[in-house]
Amino acid sequence: MKYERPTFMQEGVEVYNLPRPGTTETLAVPKPDYPITPKENFYRAAKRDNPLWVPNSMTEFDSYAIGTGVGIPNQSQWGGTERREFTDAWGVINVWVPEVGAPMNKPGWAFMDDVTQWEEKVKFPEWGENWEEAAKVFLDTRYNPDRPLRASLGQGVSERLVQLMGGYELFCEAIMLEPEACRAFFDRFADYTIEMVERMLELVPYDLINYNDDWGTEKATFWSSQIMEDLIYEPTKRIIDACKSKGAAFELHCCGHIEPFVPYMISMGVDFLQIQRRANDMPKLKELYGDKIGFAASIEGLVAGQQLTTDEYCEKIRNTIDIYGSGGGMYMAARGATDELTWAGASEQYYYSREFYDKEQGRD
Repeated sequence: MKYERPTFMQEGVEVYNLPRPGTTETLAVPKPDYPITPKENFYRAAKRDNPLWVPNSMTEFDSYAIGTGVGIPNQSQWGGTERREFTDAWGVINVWVPEVGAPMNKPGWAFMDDVTQWEEKVKFPEWGENWEEAAKVFLDTRYNPDRPLRASLGQGVSERLVQLMGGYELFCEAIMLEPEACRAFFDRFADYTIEMVERMLELVPYDLINYNDDWGTEKATFWSSQIMEDLIYEPTKRIIDACKSKGAAFELHCCGHIEPFVPYMISMGVDFLQIQRRANDMPKLKELYGDKIGFAASIEGLVAGQQLTTDEYCEKIRNTIDIYGSGGGMYMAARGATDELTWAGASEQYYYSREFYDKEQGRD
């Protein structure tokens, strides 16, 4: 062990005080004495250019959603502990499901059942008018140039059409029976998203932009490679190009078994994959593509509800870094089930990955 780990709540150790969700309390996590800024190290990880440690998104990243909503306005009414209906900015009726922390389409209801009618029926929401003022307040009062800043764009081209059509059944019919109308919608949606991205990047120096578009079930992709190439690829790549136009890294959140689409993601310019471990063989993807794309890694081998000792938890963190850390292109967040596990996990992630990269980069 090259670097000494601080013991739980060790006196004199500088800490981050992280908010506890749903409370006014905070959680103490050790703050290392960084040799370079977290932002510089994040870009090294994103570019697979000799990072000094595995970035910790729990302690080192800042998030800011410019304007009145969170990314695309459909997320502005998320939250709460009770199941409830709300209509989003697109006119889609959603049901907030507190058990999963996300909304879903109201069962049995669709904004439209014929995709060829989208030009008549779909009104693209207006962006808020207070972006310039909000950005100035953020930059003057909260922005930390030493930390990577991220934002989420909300739903992507396919997810938005899924919502408008009330779910995947009508959506899948549409991409098979009316591909030209679907592609026209995807192109218009890409234009709309790019307009938002360009405005965001003019006002705030984002470092990481997250984009959500689910492309499969846990067993298989929703569509074929041909449909990917004909309908989804180009509109998505245009959005990615816009996000990266001022140097920000791009992260794709994509649920489902999407392994066949990873080469397309690489070609599109995705920097980090945020995907389901239980639906994809992520260690294999690291072996195959780790020199071309990065991973927002979850801790390998965790089982929901499993009771772990501190040593067992830290061993899983070390194993995760061994799998995904090589060459960079990895970040993670070790938030444990208890305060002590979170403290130990964050410390182990930092110091073990320092040892890992010291050895890999010849500083041992």
